[in-house]
Amino acid sequence: MKTRVLILEQQSYWGGGQRVLQTVLDSLRDQIDPLVALPEPGPFGLDLEKQGVATLIYPLGSYQSGRKSIRDKIAFGPRSLSCALLLTRQILKRRLQLVYINGPRCLPAGVIAARLTGRPSLFSLHNTLSHRADVMLASWGAVRASRVVACSQAAAAPLLKANPGLASRLRVLYPPAEDHPPLAPGLALAGRRKSGFVIGMVGRITPAKGHHVLLEALARLRRSNGVKVVFLGVPAPGNLQDAEYLSSLRRWAAERGFEHSINWVGYQADPHPYYETMDVLAVPSVGEASSPAGRAINCFSSEGLPLVILEAFQRGIPVVASRTGGTPELVRDGVNGILVPPGNSAELAKALERLQFDPGLRNALAAQACASIDQRFSRKLYCSTLSGLISELCASAAPADAALDGDRDTGLKLHGHKPGLLEGGNR
Repeated sequence: MKTRVLILEQQSYWGGGQRVLQTVLDSLRDQIDPLVALPEPGPFGLDLEKQGVATLIYPLGSYQSGRKSIRDKIAFGPRSLSCALLLTRQILKRRLQLVYINGPRCLPAGVIAARLTGRPSLFSLHNTLSHRADVMLASWGAVRASRVVACSQAAAAPLLKANPGLASRLRVLYPPAEDHPPLAPGLALAGRRKSGFVIGMVGRITPAKGHHVLLEALARLRRSNGVKVVFLGVPAPGNLQDAEYLSSLRRWAAERGFEHSINWVGYQADPHPYYETMDVLAVPSVGEASSPAGRAINCFSSEGLPLVILEAFQRGIPVVASRTGGTPELVRDGVNGILVPPGNSAELAKALERLQFDPGLRNALAAQACASIDQRFSRKLYCSTLSGLISELCASAAPADAALDGDRDTGLKLHGHKPGLLEGGNR
């Protein structure tokens, strides 16, 4: 019999954490019967519905990046408690056996619901928290989770510093690479575009990713003629700060005459054709920096371990990345990529020029990049580890279900296994 698992998601659109969760759902389909709870309708939930995965909406609200207002901070506690009570009812009503918490934003609601129902909980952390309040809240929740899985040593470190006792229940488990072996260096380099120099950047368009740093570096290149930049990604749906950030990037590029050097290709379900055009992948993530408009950007988390670096390495593409979060656990400076200080456009420009004018260095880094995808990033290892944790947690828990009246309104919009039932989704 399959294990009935409630999976709490902190956002309703695609990102790194959602892609890892999709891998888990694909790999453990014979072990778990998932019910995925999302804070609002969106493209990720719609895609899950098309796959026949049951979803529900719990009213945690949409995520807004950047500094939170006092009103937002005050509202988060009662909202999380309300969600916890609603989820508690669903856990008991549907006899769900485990709460899988995919992200810190839904951690308070998840651990409270799990504690109220006597269910075990598994918390998966995909980013590196840096703001004191976020670290303390995540530490509070992690202590109350049955097990914690962090995507890198850097992601685990703030929690362990805040509460060293977490070491006994926390495990670092690197995210899985795509389910095919890395290309051999010769094959990876063969057929790569010979003319011009293409810099790629892949990911959500949000201040923390540092798109503005790459644009500023482009302006610093000694010879920018013939250099092209390809941006894959879009702002988070409904996120006003992300939308304003994209507008400021476009204005900045137009004011400096770079509009013909930049290709904004948006979200791509299959980024492979665009990777094939890239000479280098830039990952200029920031902590706290300034936007192109000169306003301060407050980023209270950094990269856990970017999946885009794994994708580039598998394709033999050299990477220039900020020395932040878990990135240095994968990128070794001068060996399989180049690391630069976060937010430093001058150093980023120097690194890009080295690769632009030194094809021998590009080839050497590409060869080492292909060889860097080792057992740590195995899909089999990742999913077998989670499978073992789920089995262990459920075997050790035998909760007593309460008999509840299932006719009262739960306040949740519940969807069945048929595709196409998620209302209000957008692509």
